[in-house]
Amino acid sequence: MRKFRILCISLLVVFFAGMAQRLVVDSLYGYRMGEGIARHSMSRDLVEDTHVSLDVKLDEFSRIEPNAVNGFTGDSVIVIPERVSVAAFAEAGSAGCRSDMVLSIVSGILNFLLLGIFFVMTVYFVKIIVAFSRDEVFDKRIIRWISIIGWCFIVTAVSNTVWQLLRIHHAEMTIALDNMSFSYSHSIDWHSLTSGLIVLLLNEILRIATGYKEEQDLTI
Repeated sequence: MRKFRILCISLLVVFFAGMAQRLVVDSLYGYRMGEGIARHSMSRDLVEDTHVSLDVKLDEFSRIEPNAVNGFTGDSVIVIPERVSVAAFAEAGSAGCRSDMVLSIVSGILNFLLLGIFFVMTVYFVKIIVAFSRDEVFDKRIIRWISIIGWCFIVTAVSNTVWQLLRIHHAEMTIALDNMSFSYSHSIDWHSLTSGLIVLLLNEILRIATGYKEEQDLTI
């Protein structure tokens, strides 16, 4: 059981370390990018419409030409973008480059929903790890907590998918890039969906094992 406690504590540490790293790195990068875009728009009295981290695909590979230089050798190289962030600008007061109001509202709601889901998952995750470290494995509360986490993963997958589809559709309606189009190939959040189903499956196994243990205790 000592090994099990060590694994539980290690899982808890890795979970929060990964969360902190992703939060800090993404926040710093987003802040620096937003600062640069805002500085450009303010200096020229423009309004910006920013589309962050969207998948793209080339329309014609026959039009590929060297577009960068290898700093080690000085040779020309071809850089093929697969994910880009685009900031479009328009004159102040014009409506041509303003984000769609519906998209902004939906995005705000989904972001708050995802933040709430993440908080709930974190709370129950910590509760489960603490219960496991106390040898409270076959407990009906844990079954309920794991079920909540599993469904939170599934709701997260649906929310992320809807958000990505809306963002890509909005970008397609407002921006046209030369020899490049926005891609829907990675719009579905398969990772969260798969994680949710795995968690629910493991929870079902735990529920069956708990039922067998209760029957065994009654028999004894």
